[in-house]
Parts: sequence; C-alpha cells; structure tokens
Amino acid sequence: MQLDSYQIDDQPTIAIVGLHGWSGNSKSMIPVARGVRIRSARWYLPQGPHKLNDGEGYSWYSGSESKSWDRDQAFDLLDKLLAQIEFEGFTFANTFIVGFSMGACLGLEYGLTRSYAVGGIVAIAGFIRDIDTTVKSFSESGKSTPVMLLHGFNDEIVAPDQSRMVANRLRERGNRVSLEIYEANHKIPIQKFEPLRNFIIANSPSNHQEH
Repeated sequence: MQLDSYQIDDQPTIAIVGLHGWSGNSKSMIPVARGVRIRSARWYLPQGPHKLNDGEGYSWYSGSESKSWDRDQAFDLLDKLLAQIEFEGFTFANTFIVGFSMGACLGLEYGLTRSYAVGGIVAIAGFIRDIDTTVKSFSESGKSTPVMLLHGFNDEIVAPDQSRMVANRLRERGNRVSLEIYEANHKIPIQKFEPLRNFIIANSPSNHQEH
C-alpha cells in the first residue's frame, strides 16, 4: 500500500482517511490536510490500487462505467488501513473519512457498509454509483455515521444533483446529513476548509476543546 501521512501534533487523537479523486495519488489530499489544519489529527493518505492506462495517476476502481466498476481491491486496502489505524490506538468513533470525487464515492460506499459507525464521512463533489442498489447494502450501524456533503454549484464533472440525491436517500434511511452547495466547480475551495474542520471536531468525542 502506497501511503502518505500528515500531522501537526506528536500525539494525535483523531484519524482522518483522505481519499483522492480520479487520477490522483497519495499526495493529492495533502493540501486539504494542511488547509483544514486540525492539530490533533493524523491524516492517512492512501493511493488508489489501480494505475491508469496512460500512466498519469491512480483509480480506486477497476473496470468502467459500461462494464461496471470493481471495488474489491479498494475495499481490501481500506480494511487493512482501518485495522492499522485501530492498532495504532484510534477508536472508530475518532476515525473520519474525507473523500473527493471518486474518493467521495468510495468513502460513502465503504464507510456506510461497515459493521460499525465511524466518526463521520465528508464527501466532496461526490456521488453514489447505482444508488438504489448500493444504499440497500448499507449497514444498520452505518445509520449512526454523520455525513457531510459539499458540492460546487458549477461542477461540470459531477453534477450537484448527485449530492442532493445522496442527501435525500441517506436522510430517508436515518443518517444525520448536512449538505452545502457552493459557488465553485469540481474542486475543494479554501473557504470550505473551516466547515469541514468544524464538522470533524464537532463529531469527535475527544476533541471538543480543539481551537
């Protein structure tokens, strides 16, 4: 597993898994980690298991839209990473998943199918593939995981209606969901670092005193 990390303090109490988008790599989410700047967090930044055919970047899924996507290797990778995070002393309640685009899709699909709830999931410019079928696979425990959805109004890659649809379906099943549509295209604007930071701190049992 190709894995980068980022932290400020020597003894972090929050673990954040940062999942890059299509054609990204293990360094793609470092600017987000730096910008969000949670002193008590350690960011774990894995790289997708599938190298793109053009050699530029990595994907979380193999296959294609027409042939269906295979998520098995991505799930296996995250299983190993979450086991490592737990071994290093972080509780699931203090473990968060932050994903962008395809990474947001993976974060939702993986995080909400676990037999346990995590501290929270932040999906930026995300979506859920085959939403009717996929939501049925989400676990009862996953209903306790709070979800934050951020999406640019002018996103030309993934329409903001995708996040609206996800919000509606997750609320129907009982998840606590916040949705924010903002003026931007397919990116993570600096102005959204603070709301992301506040979401993680508010939902972390050990860090309500973070400032």
